Amino acid sequence: MEQALENLERFDPTLAELIIGTFYGGYTAQEMAEITDTPLRTIQRQIKRARGWLRLEMGPKDS
Repeated sequence: MEQALENLERFDPTLAELIIGTFYGGYTAQEMAEITDTPLRTIQRQIKRARGWLRLEMGPKDS
């Protein structure tokens, strides 16, 4: 997970920040929207995108 999060941070620091805030910080999407002064729907889309990216990053690798 840590390596995937580091890769996400290099790919898109904003998405990584949202994952850190929601997963590790325990913030809700609403709270992250308030913290970042971003519309809630935008935060929800970004969180969904970040989770999908991490899912692919952590999925099985073809060797």
